[in-house]
Amino acid sequence: MIGKLTFANLWDTFKNNIIAVIVIIGLTLGSVTLYYNFIYTPKYESSAQVLLNTKESKKTQQTEGLKANIQLMSTYTAVIKSGSMLDLVKKELKLKTPLNQLVANTTVESDLNSLVVKITYTGTDKKAVSQTMEVLVKKIQKEIPKTFGETSVKIVEHPTEVRGEDHLGEYFFAIIIGVFLSAIMILLLTMFKKTITSKEQIEDMEIDFLNEF
Repeated sequence: MIGKLTFANLWDTFKNNIIAVIVIIGLTLGSVTLYYNFIYTPKYESSAQVLLNTKESKKTQQTEGLKANIQLMSTYTAVIKSGSMLDLVKKELKLKTPLNQLVANTTVESDLNSLVVKITYTGTDKKAVSQTMEVLVKKIQKEIPKTFGETSVKIVEHPTEVRGEDHLGEYFFAIIIGVFLSAIMILLLTMFKKTITSKEQIEDMEIDFLNEF
């Protein structure tokens, strides 16, 4: 092994192999682009927020009514995501998606001590996601008061525009991998470099030389 791991040697190796470095980074980025454009099935999502509140009678104190509503939140969320609720959506839109898949694609969540429920629907068909979310919110407005009597449903945030996934993190990671592989290549090429470029290399090999050029 002739090459020494000095900055000068590493920089010299980098300059001589700049095209290879670009090719390696390009290949890692290209492979990620190829995967997400031709192999990976994209996912889309839309979300909405509704306020669920039980109408209080004059004899019911406001704090007690609020506490009762919060205690019912787990029941509300379970009904919203239930198969019966989503079956109504499936029938209205005449969806071919299995009911259990519709349930799996739906997430319902609420913050602690909050009466606002966030509903999110995810799918692989952009148009179907938008339609499903729109109909689901309408069904919630209609079915929740029927199921829970005096409970009112108010839309806080209408279904958002369907959004696709953001893969910037994956592309950034691909660049890091490309740089890492390039660094390893530069390191190995420098360590095992067999070209003699200086007098010091000859002296390190303990070879006598007659003159310098």
